[in-house]
Amino acid sequence: MPAFQFTDPASIEALVKTASAYPSTHATPHEFVKAVAVRAFSLDLTENELGLFLKKQTASHPGLAELIANRSAYRRLVSSCRAAARSSSPAAAPDNSLKTARLTLGRILSPVPMIESEDGTGKLVPVLTTARQIRARATLAILCVEQLKSIQGEKGWNTLMVPLPWLALRMGVTVIPARAAMRDLVELGWVTQVGGLRKDNAGRYKISGRLTREQGQIIEPAHLFTAIGSLAGLNDEPAQTADVIRSVTHPAWTYGTAPLGFKAWLTALAHAAAGVDPVQLGLTTRSMNPAKNVLTLAGLTLAHPVLGDTNSVMDRLNEWGQQTGSFAAATEAKAAYTARTAERVVDLNRVRAGRAKAKADLEEAIGLVCSIPAADAPVDRRNAWLNQAAQALSVEPIIDERRKALRYELTRRLKLRGYKGDTTSRVVDHLLGHAPALMDEDSIPASTEEASVKQQWLQGAAEAVAGRVMQSTERDVFSAEIFRKLRRKGYEKEKAQQLSDLITGNVHLVQAA
Repeated sequence: MPAFQFTDPASIEALVKTASAYPSTHATPHEFVKAVAVRAFSLDLTENELGLFLKKQTASHPGLAELIANRSAYRRLVSSCRAAARSSSPAAAPDNSLKTARLTLGRILSPVPMIESEDGTGKLVPVLTTARQIRARATLAILCVEQLKSIQGEKGWNTLMVPLPWLALRMGVTVIPARAAMRDLVELGWVTQVGGLRKDNAGRYKISGRLTREQGQIIEPAHLFTAIGSLAGLNDEPAQTADVIRSVTHPAWTYGTAPLGFKAWLTALAHAAAGVDPVQLGLTTRSMNPAKNVLTLAGLTLAHPVLGDTNSVMDRLNEWGQQTGSFAAATEAKAAYTARTAERVVDLNRVRAGRAKAKADLEEAIGLVCSIPAADAPVDRRNAWLNQAAQALSVEPIIDERRKALRYELTRRLKLRGYKGDTTSRVVDHLLGHAPALMDEDSIPASTEEASVKQQWLQGAAEAVAGRVMQSTERDVFSAEIFRKLRRKGYEKEKAQQLSDLITGNVHLVQAA
């Protein structure tokens, strides 16, 4: 790509990463250009560099070439993307910080909307239950803290990528309640989802929009005005409301032998905000005294205008965290999260490598994408190609992961040639139906079969695999595949692993290229 020879390679790599997150199967040409253009301008790439990059993507994004050719529509779209990128920049950080802090505080301290109860009495009840309200407010505070870090960072981005496992770590919960919390925030309109949700449960979100009149009135008092500026990092005045908001990610609230909990956090926030009725925030009258007792035990007494004996909320939380093992528990949870993330990266890299190999192998076996007859080509031509491709795929037995990579690449290629929906699925199923499995599950005898039958199968399976060339990662994946199939046939874990190791023991291992 000579057009980029004077551009920072890291910027191009970042742009490619953004483009890969918006495949043609999930994004329209308009959505693709919007995502790529905003990213390009935030990286200080020029419009010419953007145009050259987009033209390189036309082969894999049907309709993109037509959008680029429509000069007036394309220029309007690019212009709006440039403005959007400018709003998410270091120069806009003070305004974005203030807006984020104001929206967060106004929403956290306001009642949720009311709806009619489902009992048919017409009684108005909060749209969220007590537990969901508390969870939503704490989650919004977590997102606020992280979005402010992003805004005040080197690039000034005012959106936040939120992987659900990452959010669950900060909430001290599993992915399921973290997902539910994000869903509640989006439905309330407290955060906006920017783009789609990735397969790894990560989505880009933004605390945006406008406050309602009621929410705006909640934050009118002078001390809350000061708290907004303090939370946004625009003044140095002490504001305990801001301190409590920022403390939401402290391990003392969620980890250790006696975590204080988000109910106590919200109680402390309502007290620090002064004049805000905790009941309006979803806290029940019955739960107030236990929450206050927990706070008092941690040194965050609510008996005075300030929390605790000094103005430092973090000092009290640090002391409680040391006493209850919060820091050690949080560190352990983070280590487990880091390990899972590393495993996920390894898995993703393996899948990408498999897809790249599938792409290269398909080009060698059945030709380039342009050799596939278009969806509206004559039937006899399509059938001729289908028979030829099926024959090419029937040559070599494949493992399940290889089948998945071929399915992905075949689907992508057919869509580029105009095939849609069920037609695409049927063609892919037909082609892969001719690709034999290296380990056909139907051929595996059940664990209850006679020993002689199982021995005969084992000998044949080991001979079929012996000498087959594989990389170590592919061998491990194949071994796991055999293990799963044996388990479904009723074999105990230890026996299934033993048989799997025997079958793959004579694979010829080679180093990755």
